[in-house]
Amino acid sequence: MLVNISRSRILLALALAIETAVFLGYFSIRAGLASHYVELNTLGGFEKAVRLEPSNDRNWYSLGRYLQNNLENRDLERAISAYLKALEINPWKLS
Repeated sequence: MLVNISRSRILLALALAIETAVFLGYFSIRAGLASHYVELNTLGGFEKAVRLEPSNDRNWYSLGRYLQNNLENRDLERAISAYLKALEINPWKLS
């Protein structure tokens, strides 16, 4: 038994599938880039990761650790702010 599906419904389904694929791909790329920047282990890398994925508590925690432990340019106020942001996002995770 063949189902008669109109051309407009097929096009609508195709458009929704493409839109979903683009949406998911965009966020996957952002997460991958943020992970790459964290692995650079530089202030600029951590800051870029936080901008790309501001809801990722691990990025904020990593930024705080860097700011706290950087002996050349320690910034404890910003480190505390980053830690607090990480806790705000995920209060149940300690590190």
